[in-house]
Amino acid sequence: MILIIGGAFQGKKDYALKNFDISENEIYKSGSINDISSHKLVTDYHIIIKKMMQQNIDPVAFTKTLCLECKDTVIIMDEIGCGIIPMDRCEREWRETVGRCGCILARNAEKVIRMICGIPVILKESK
Repeated sequence: MILIIGGAFQGKKDYALKNFDISENEIYKSGSINDISSHKLVTDYHIIIKKMMQQNIDPVAFTKTLCLECKDTVIIMDEIGCGIIPMDRCEREWRETVGRCGCILARNAEKVIRMICGIPVILKESK
């Protein structure tokens, strides 16, 4: 698995499409989370986590399972933990859960890339 993280609109998806031989029809966009493992690219994982929380699905447990099932998948997730701490409890819980899931994904990924202004910075690369 490859994890690509970074702020919003930093070129994560374009980088994945160009560098990992992925076509538009191989992208998980929406639908059942059970279909994620059949796609080569999962974008906006932070939003998927929010939807799971709204549906009372445990995102941490799901992410652990995803790591086992999606060895050849590229997962893109925005970094949402920087900045002002939200006043809303649900928003804080979402932010914390995204952080926990990001740690799980990074720990299990072969490669972790952070995109900054369209520039990829390799944070981890297993050999």
